Amino acid sequence: MGVLPEVVIGPRLVLRRWQISDMPILRDAIQASIDHLRPWMSWIEFEPLSDDDRKALIGRWEDDWEAGQEVVFGAYEGDQVVGGCGFHRRAGPKTLEIGYWVHVDHLRHGYASEMARILTSAAFTVPDIERVEIHHDKANTRSGAIPEALGYHFDGESRVKPHAPATIGIDVAWSMTKNEWHSSSRRPLGEWAPAVGDIPQYGLGPVSPGDVGGAAGDLGLAVYWGEVEVAEGYDLGVDHGGVGRVPPSNGAQH
Repeated sequence: MGVLPEVVIGPRLVLRRWQISDMPILRDAIQASIDHLRPWMSWIEFEPLSDDDRKALIGRWEDDWEAGQEVVFGAYEGDQVVGGCGFHRRAGPKTLEIGYWVHVDHLRHGYASEMARILTSAAFTVPDIERVEIHHDKANTRSGAIPEALGYHFDGESRVKPHAPATIGIDVAWSMTKNEWHSSSRRPLGEWAPAVGDIPQYGLGPVSPGDVGGAAGDLGLAVYWGEVEVAEGYDLGVDHGGVGRVPPSNGAQH
């Protein structure tokens, strides 16, 4: 099973795996957005969590990432948390499902679309991944507009139990394959394409090719699994950058 990345840098957003030290940042972002998220997100029913319970939750995310099962990111623009997103292995072999949410103070700035776009590209740097899926309730038309705009295939609808107050219990499924994404006109993220080992915009370096998943230049983003040295005076939104393991050459999880 391929190791999932823990830092993804796009042209505007930095996606970085939540860590226990981030608990206050995550707490504040979710508590500010509870009323906005409650109609659509099933996990909001457990909010507000105590600080101890939230730390335990982040700890479980850490365990899942270590096992190669999923990764849950905070989405940052500069020092602002604008939302969250993640990869989940719940849609079958060689497939990642992506999800995303936007902070109530940062709506209608294209953040959800950008998260979905760069997550799709990042997913296909994972050695065993050939397909990405997005699911949403049929009543959530704004969420549905994102995969459609990115060129995902509409795979159909199925009846499910409603999972949040505004949902109607119709799951809408969309998918994208690796080959289709790499040939898609929706994939490019403009001219922003950092060279490996030269990413001054984010104060990251030096970065060796073994630390980067995929070719940053042709994906329009940089994806990190391994240790990333953060230049003095630069902040990825919190007080540390991406740290972790370089994936083994065969993509297997240690």
